[in-house]
Amino acid sequence: MTPEVFEQFEWSSMSSLNRLFGTTAFVLVCLAVDCNNFFLKYILWVPPEHDLLKFRVILIGLCAIPTSKEWYEFISNEHCHRLGPFAWCMIFLTCIETLTVFKFGRGIFTAPFPLYVRIMWSVIGTTYVFLVYYAWRNGQRAKAVEVK
Repeated sequence: MTPEVFEQFEWSSMSSLNRLFGTTAFVLVCLAVDCNNFFLKYILWVPPEHDLLKFRVILIGLCAIPTSKEWYEFISNEHCHRLGPFAWCMIFLTCIETLTVFKFGRGIFTAPFPLYVRIMWSVIGTTYVFLVYYAWRNGQRAKAVEVK
């Protein structure tokens, strides 16, 4: 009852810009799925012990396994030119849930962000700009090695 082959995943997000953006998009979709769970629970007044929430978490958890495999294959294999069905399903599910949060959450979250939150997002944004430069530089080095 074990798999025939165990495949090792090496995301190598800093090896090129495409891999950095692909990994970042994957992480953002995962974080949006997790965040939507709490926002939908709060906005739609669903009690935490409701079976619908448990079913959603189980369904998302089971779909996350093939989604991560498809996403990894898409960003790491140069012969793979499109995402698989599980990845698209997860993207569309995230978009629909996020739009639902925006529609029904209008007027609920009116307080402005505190200063420390704005500072942290500024630090995160600045760090990401440096990571983009670092990944771009690594991609240029890899191209230079390929040419030689």
